[in-house]
Amino acid sequence: MNTKKWTCKDGRKIRIKDMKTSHLVSVINMLEANHQNEIAHAYMFSGSLRGEMAIMDAEQGIDMMEDCDSMHPLYGELLEELSKRPIVPRWNGSWSGTIKI
Repeated sequence: MNTKKWTCKDGRKIRIKDMKTSHLVSVINMLEANHQNEIAHAYMFSGSLRGEMAIMDAEQGIDMMEDCDSMHPLYGELLEELSKRPIVPRWNGSWSGTIKI
């Protein structure tokens, strides 16, 4: 029984299994975009570092960030629920939000 809940921007909590497909796609897109922005900022910050240890620490942090498991605790649950849906968005390197019937 799936009891994992997503908290909407207005504070409402929705069980992931009860989310509309379009909402699932939007949330996944948002999480992926935010994750890529965090990585880009980390790369920009690491470029300003001096010293071998500081640079090595920053690179290790970026490597850990690039792992999808670090994206959001519910990311895997959201993807799993989306994969169960009869209507699946087309994959183009990220979820495009274009739903094919």
